[in-house]
Amino acid sequence: MSFQVHRREGHVTMPWANGAGTTREVAKAASGETAFDWRLSFADVAASGPFSALPEVDRVITLVEGTSMTLDVDGDEHVLVPFEPYRFAGESAVDCSTDRPTVDFNVMTRRGRWTSAVESRALPGDVTVIDGAAPDAGGERFVAVLDGFPGVIGPRGVLIVLRPYDVVRAGTEQLTLCGTGHVVVVDLRPTPTPV
Repeated sequence: MSFQVHRREGHVTMPWANGAGTTREVAKAASGETAFDWRLSFADVAASGPFSALPEVDRVITLVEGTSMTLDVDGDEHVLVPFEPYRFAGESAVDCSTDRPTVDFNVMTRRGRWTSAVESRALPGDVTVIDGAAPDAGGERFVAVLDGFPGVIGPRGVLIVLRPYDVVRAGTEQLTLCGTGHVVVVDLRPTPTPV
């Protein structure tokens, strides 16, 4: 898919798999019998409690709002701080502790079908070029705005102002950003089929 801007107000709100919270789905790819092959969303965490178990799914979570969140993942404690991605297996037993509501950005990929690379970047205020996704057939690249109001140069050189929680789907196109803020760059790649 070519360049596309997913605006915050267009994200689809739905309950977590365990019913303990809600998420705002940005985009996903579904196929066959699985609910999704990959999925991007912003989750609203209203209070401490367990995360949904998602077997055979690799997850990357990035805290967007809130000063911190502590995850107990299979007995190991991890303190999340804003804008730093953290990767874990979806089938892990995860309990979340937070003293106030938080929002996090989630990247989920179906293990054996897709992989993800997730990188947080602070925009320096001038022009930042994000090269197109790797040449893998069917690869996708997204840039999610976590804070600030950066601009992206869209088709035909038009400057598009972005807001927090807007997400740009770049496909394999090069993206040019300007302004300040924090973004997450997500590269999605299909897993090669064994021969």
